[in-house]
Amino acid sequence: MNKEVLIYIANLMKGTVRSHSVKDVYEITVNGIRNMEKIIDYFTNHKLYSKKAKSYQIWLEIYESIKNGEHLSPDSRNDLKMKTQQINK
Repeated sequence: MNKEVLIYIANLMKGTVRSHSVKDVYEITVNGIRNMEKIIDYFTNHKLYSKKAKSYQIWLEIYESIKNGEHLSPDSRNDLKMKTQQINK
């Protein structure tokens, strides 16, 4: 996918495009709870398959936990950190 397409998608999601550590590879970064809802709406309507579906499900659990303030507790924060390590494995 070329960079211009990613920029277009990033603008729709209120995100930014940045260079990845690999040459000529880019990624979209989206910050903020409200902006995440756009991503959730998208993937609710356009399902992921294979290992990306599992990574998305873990991400969604982390999102819900943060939204509920669970990241403010040291114990819960450690659990969330362990979950993040399972994404894209």
